[in-house]
Amino acid sequence: MISWSEVIKISPFSFPSIMDAPLNPPARIQPFSVTSISARSTQKQIDAFMSEFQARTTAGQGINTAVTVQLQNLRDALHEEHERKKK
Repeated sequence: MISWSEVIKISPFSFPSIMDAPLNPPARIQPFSVTSISARSTQKQIDAFMSEFQARTTAGQGINTAVTVQLQNLRDALHEEHERKKK
């Protein structure tokens, strides 16, 4: 007969203990230089990226709607900014 302590030791569902190694934080990205581009140029680059992103994700496992929606919101905000600057 197997005791519960033995089941917990061999269970793949056991939770990490306090003595586990600490998690490493993600790498920090530091820009070396900054180049300004127009809102219109940024909007075009986002559109191109969205087209490629949707083509890749549709072929793979389906569209990640959270990313797509955030990119569309950014594109729309840049379009509004571009229109305001034209006036």
